[in-house]
Amino acid sequence: MGAAHFGAPATTGLTKAELTEWACRWLAAGNAALTFTGPVPSALDIPLPAGEPVSHHQDPPLITVPTLIKSQKQGVALSLLVPSPDADLLCEALRYELLARLRHDSGIIYSVENFTTAIDNDQSQLDLILDPVRQNTVPTFREGINTLRGVVDAGFSEDAVQSARHALMTELGWDDYIPQDHLDQLAIDTLFGRSSRDRQELLDRATNVASGELTKILRASIGSLIVAFDKSVELSKADVRGLGLAMDRYEIWQRNKDPKNAKSAAEVDAESTTWRHKSTQARLTLTPTRLMTQTSGKTRTILLADVDVVGDHSCGGISLMDYRGRTCDLNMDEWKAGKKLRRKLLEAFPPEIIRSFSEE
Repeated sequence: MGAAHFGAPATTGLTKAELTEWACRWLAAGNAALTFTGPVPSALDIPLPAGEPVSHHQDPPLITVPTLIKSQKQGVALSLLVPSPDADLLCEALRYELLARLRHDSGIIYSVENFTTAIDNDQSQLDLILDPVRQNTVPTFREGINTLRGVVDAGFSEDAVQSARHALMTELGWDDYIPQDHLDQLAIDTLFGRSSRDRQELLDRATNVASGELTKILRASIGSLIVAFDKSVELSKADVRGLGLAMDRYEIWQRNKDPKNAKSAAEVDAESTTWRHKSTQARLTLTPTRLMTQTSGKTRTILLADVDVVGDHSCGGISLMDYRGRTCDLNMDEWKAGKKLRRKLLEAFPPEIIRSFSEE
């Protein structure tokens, strides 16, 4: 949570050919599921082509220890990997504990938004979004983590368990209709080959769950904690160390350990081109393999192969996003010969990763 800051996925830039290719690949009998809140109509006939079997690749995690991410988004977000069967109950119980301590007791947040997303057959990602005003961001950061670790040590309160139980039973407990979100999740689980509990199993679990069980689950999951934090707010190193978090210092611009070597490599590359900033001493150098910026004797680099999406803005700017979701925006008006820079940048990347971005 909090890593990517790239705006909308540029659906306005999709072409007819791309949409047709997508439909031919994905709208196939082996990759479609229908859900109904009542009996299936006898006259239903939706023929779909058999299509090719669709493989679902899952990338390994990029972060494997409790980590702090500096985000361009405001506020604080807490993220955990938890067992899928109890993800919703755990999420609601944590939401209650955070509201009780950070809103009702301390008055430093307004609300807690919570989400769960299935990752595989066993695990789901649990996200809790806290929304303090900016001056309360650091206290929210500290108290949010302390609240989670306090629950790990002392256990969930019975009120939190009752609140989680009530929330899930309300969502699933209507006799005359099955909630749409539950049906959607059943369809998704089927398409991914995942097992899923039926509605009654979920209701039974909500009815019988105990504080000790949820606490044990959280205790086993706390090692996957990731905290996203508003990067515009100053946070001391002591705060980070004191809470036992690693700092994710990865940025799309990577510093070269030996700037002299990086500079000489660019100079010997006959195909490199350099642009100068209009109002500073900064320089931007583009080679066939990397984009480099030199400022005050320091060189930073983006490897072109790491870039997954290029945003071609209608205003003339260029945005780059790498495989980790880190981004940068380049304003062509700030650079001498900016039109040539823009053209060379777009030519440096495969056409299939370049998306048109509207400013509307």
